[in-house]
Amino acid sequence: MTIENKVALVVGFALVLFVGILVSDHLSKAQTQRAADLLPAVDDHRPAVRRPARFVDLQTADRPRPGPPAKPPPPQLAAPIKPPAAGVYTVRPGDSLSEIALRIMGSAGRWRQLYELNRDAIANPDAIRVGTVLKVPTG
Repeated sequence: MTIENKVALVVGFALVLFVGILVSDHLSKAQTQRAADLLPAVDDHRPAVRRPARFVDLQTADRPRPGPPAKPPPPQLAAPIKPPAAGVYTVRPGDSLSEIALRIMGSAGRWRQLYELNRDAIANPDAIRVGTVLKVPTG
């Protein structure tokens, strides 16, 4: 290999290395520019702070987070009502024998007593009709 070939080889290698450095620098600036376009804009006087994904802000950690509305509490059964003097009760929508027994007689377990007293008006104790007039024990 002659000296001219060696010089040409070194010069060619240096030229390829120089062009590679220029291209690499250009591409890294383009990548930085694309990344900057993706970041949210911040005020110039405040430095940008990148927080890890699992960061917990201690100042707001105790505050309730917005979410689905809370479910209303379940309806409370009304306090036992006193039956009318005649000892009758008219079935309302949503009533069951155990609910009626709880309201009038103070115990849901006394629904059988209510059913036995009204066998002539109730065909099925699990399905009582709205508007049915029931006899209730007095006293």
